[in-house]
Amino acid sequence: MTLKKIIGITALLLITIALSLFLRIIMKVDYSCSIPVEQVCNNEKSYFIADHLKNINKTNLLDSFPYTWYADSANRCNINSIKKDLAVLDSINPTGIGGDNQQLLSIALTNKLEEKIKPEFEKYNPDGLIKVLQWAEKFNYYSDIEEKNATLYQVTYTYWLTFISNKLSDYYKIDQSLKYNFKFKYLNARCKEKQFGAPINNSNTEKIINNLIENNWTYLFSRFWNDSDILIKLIGLIALLVVFIPYLIIYRIIKKNKQ
Repeated sequence: MTLKKIIGITALLLITIALSLFLRIIMKVDYSCSIPVEQVCNNEKSYFIADHLKNINKTNLLDSFPYTWYADSANRCNINSIKKDLAVLDSINPTGIGGDNQQLLSIALTNKLEEKIKPEFEKYNPDGLIKVLQWAEKFNYYSDIEEKNATLYQVTYTYWLTFISNKLSDYYKIDQSLKYNFKFKYLNARCKEKQFGAPINNSNTEKIINNLIENNWTYLFSRFWNDSDILIKLIGLIALLVVFIPYLIIYRIIKKNKQ
């Protein structure tokens, strides 16, 4: 076997291995980009919090509050409903106005609610996280329009943005290829926008893979041509020749054998 053939076959094997690794990544990528429709808050209130607080220990509401019932029944989406719940607590526990009562509802809307929905996020669930994000963002807006209960709203908002960020980090540790999925990138970008992004970075190689997945060919060529010096351009040209020459050699061999 001639040296030319050895070089050609070796180059072809290397290219095949590289393509196999790349195909392995892109085959796992979820290209779905349909974002769940945001839930519209309604003014309906099908439960009465006062009825469930009649027979509890009002001297220790933090421990005796019916958190499970509240997580199942409360209109957590509507600010007016939450304000009414807080008003009921203030009437029952006047000493907790502006402090303990807000803390109680914050526990119900954070720790206790997480316990309820935790099984939904044991596995990668981007749609579920997007719905949580859509809901949690409302509390950030609420804190801007109602200063009296701003602490409650900000605590709830911060808790759930942190929850989403931590979940993305947990999922990434299990499967790093998730970073190429559209919804994963969408969620992390939204969290980074609010300064809660997961600490996930891309190496230069991973950035190239990501742009290949997104078919950003013009961007890749532009970065290569404008940001690289003459030496890198020459190396790139040589690499391109290394890719095509083996195929040309094999094509000529096959053609010659047929003759």
